Amino acid sequence: MYKNRFFELTARFLANEIDQAEHEELNEYLQKEEYTRLFNNIKKEWNKNFRHSLLPFNYKRGLKKLKDKIRNEEKQLGSNNTKVVPFIWRFVKLAAIVLLASVITIVIYQKREKSEILEFASNNQQQTVTGNTRLILNGSKEIQIESDESEINYSAEDGKVIVDDEREIVQEADESDIVYNTIIVPYGKRSKIILADNSTVWLNSGSTFIYPANFPKKEREVYLKGEALFDIEYQDNHPFKVQTNDIEVKVLGTIFNVTAYSEDNYTSTVLESGSVEINYNTESLLKNASVRITPGTHARYDSNERKITQQQVDPKYYTSWRDGILIYENENLGEIVKKLTRYYNKEIAIQDKNLAQRRFSGKLDLKEDVSDVLKTIAFVSSLKINQSNNKFVIKQ
Repeated sequence: MYKNRFFELTARFLANEIDQAEHEELNEYLQKEEYTRLFNNIKKEWNKNFRHSLLPFNYKRGLKKLKDKIRNEEKQLGSNNTKVVPFIWRFVKLAAIVLLASVITIVIYQKREKSEILEFASNNQQQTVTGNTRLILNGSKEIQIESDESEINYSAEDGKVIVDDEREIVQEADESDIVYNTIIVPYGKRSKIILADNSTVWLNSGSTFIYPANFPKKEREVYLKGEALFDIEYQDNHPFKVQTNDIEVKVLGTIFNVTAYSEDNYTSTVLESGSVEINYNTESLLKNASVRITPGTHARYDSNERKITQQQVDPKYYTSWRDGILIYENENLGEIVKKLTRYYNKEIAIQDKNLAQRRFSGKLDLKEDVSDVLKTIAFVSSLKINQSNNKFVIKQ
């Protein structure tokens, strides 16, 4: 009975459905080494299959992997530890019974509590590819936008979507229902979106942004993968939430930048004005957390360690891309090149790994051609640029 309760608490914790009393109860179990060891095994499988995905955790597959892992451990331990192996194996079998018995309840909890826009994002995953910017209305109708710097204006009053002040698309949406639109901005392109609530969002290269055609609910909620600068229209009692795969940024009215590229192991938020609250999972076994940051704060969430670090910065170093300028101070060349690669959609390599760690300060006009920008870097840093077709190599 006690073991069954432990697995029930573990399942509820991993599904984010555990209350404070249950936290304390689970903590009591984790005072014992054998429970801690098993908890870590189950959590490891959970993290592999669920933490970085928007899809529900596959209990059956996760438990099969855990069983296989324990079988391998059993072979390795052999006769040297005959008492430990059966003990662990009994735990695993009990875990399978309890977790599988809990799966229906927990999946219901997840679907009830999970953000609707995250559900939509998980069911409508789109690749950020080269080519044109793509606007997808209500998950089906797709509009190709050829301009490098596009502007999309959604009017809630007449249901019109205006693209680059020249194309007008009618999108009818019931005021009581949420209709989600998706904007996919490939590398080498940027886009500006004016939402139905009059908030403005600038999307950087390689970004996917999902937003409601209107905001019928009390909370205004959008989804971002990539990088965006937000200027949020203040609405009393109508907070604005930016959902990413790792964190949630909650605001009332403010200007801030969020970077959440899937290839990076971090999500960062830089606040220019106003106040935001960041909700995230912590490194602790049993806690989630939130922080409020003030203007001039750079908050960086490490998705591997589940920690947030903060430092005071000048926001212009993180928001200047909106105006076609890249300002950097004491930043390593590898990070500068990564930003340029995304912005121009060009292959830029650094020949020497040590050179990639060298730090530079300066300002680049991104409205110039990529070759001219790289020549500027080479000139002020005594470096050389070799170009072969569309590939650039920076070397000493």
